Amino acid sequence: MSQFYNQIAEKNMIFIFPLSPAHKTFFASELHGKTILDVGAATGNLTAYLSSQGYEVTAIDLSEGLIAKAAEKKALLYSNSICLLLMSFLRLTTLFV
Repeated sequence: MSQFYNQIAEKNMIFIFPLSPAHKTFFASELHGKTILDVGAATGNLTAYLSSQGYEVTAIDLSEGLIAKAAEKKALLYSNSICLLLMSFLRLTTLFV
């Protein structure tokens, strides 16, 4: 499954859209607490935004290429509040053991 996802992700990476003002308004009004799990983080747009808003974010994705792009964004932010993991959401329980 991860090989298939990697192929799809590489072909469609350019179609990952930035956050709109509506997204930002929604997150500001609906997110409560300080820790966020970003499942299917892709290139880390949402992860980077939430980190910049003071959240601690654990971001997971199954694509090595997408996590690599997210890691580039994390490096630019100099953020200690982002944890990037290459993993399937099917293994989420391993995060909470």
